[in-house]
Amino acid sequence: MDAGQPLTRRIWMHFARHVFMFALAGLVFAVLSMIWRQAVPVVAFMHADDWQVTEGRVSAHVEGYKLRKCTRIAGSEVGYVRADGDAWIETRFAYLADDTPENSKPRGWYSFGRWQWNDQGRPPSHVMMTIQHDCDGKLLSTTIGPFRVDR
Repeated sequence: MDAGQPLTRRIWMHFARHVFMFALAGLVFAVLSMIWRQAVPVVAFMHADDWQVTEGRVSAHVEGYKLRKCTRIAGSEVGYVRADGDAWIETRFAYLADDTPENSKPRGWYSFGRWQWNDQGRPPSHVMMTIQHDCDGKLLSTTIGPFRVDR
């Protein structure tokens, strides 16, 4: 009987080691998933070019990478402008040219079309916009920009 105990103990330790490793893997997955939901933005590497500055308006072609598969909340877009040294001012924002304006795009690199901001009386040096996304039931506020206005 004593001769069988070491084998039983080895089997038990082997089983306990696997249970511990699976529990540890589950914990690591849960932590990484929480970090992904909280810290990873919806879009990244955003770039604005082909600037057009007209009386009262500024527009640019915007492109970038959509990292997360989240749904855009239509109508939640808010534009902001700022002249050098001034505070950000909320302003009207519009999509001028977007091939799929009411579409939430899947992950990937995109041209998001031409975007326009009103200038609030002074030509801005920087612009940005915020938008709300639904990421699996969690509302996330996304800031895109700021972009320096090239004249």
